[in-house]
Amino acid sequence: MDWKTLAIVAGVFLIGLLLGRGLGARGGGGSDTRPAAPARPAAPAQGGLRGLESGTHGVRLLDGGPNKIAVIKELRALTGLGLKETKDLVEAAPCLVIAHVSRESAERAADLLRNAGARAETG
Repeated sequence: MDWKTLAIVAGVFLIGLLLGRGLGARGGGGSDTRPAAPARPAAPAQGGLRGLESGTHGVRLLDGGPNKIAVIKELRALTGLGLKETKDLVEAAPCLVIAHVSRESAERAADLLRNAGARAETG
């Protein structure tokens, strides 16, 4: 992972902490307001998602897919990043885009990214 991607991922994490955003806060204001701490990367030597602490989950974007615009829109909605940062993150795939969330939040985020055309995994 290069330094630009690492800086973007760290920025996403800080934005998530400052705004207190959760995956449930998008579209409809449901009662599920678990905070999503977006994008804190696991070190490459840890093998992706295996580096996360026990009891927390994350979403790893494997590929932006054929319709990167839809993936960028969905990832922006999930993370609160700007257009350029999100575009850079999608183009830097494979990378960890959301970390330290509940299993349900990670699955929901991965499903949204998959529906947009991306290849994503949770763990």
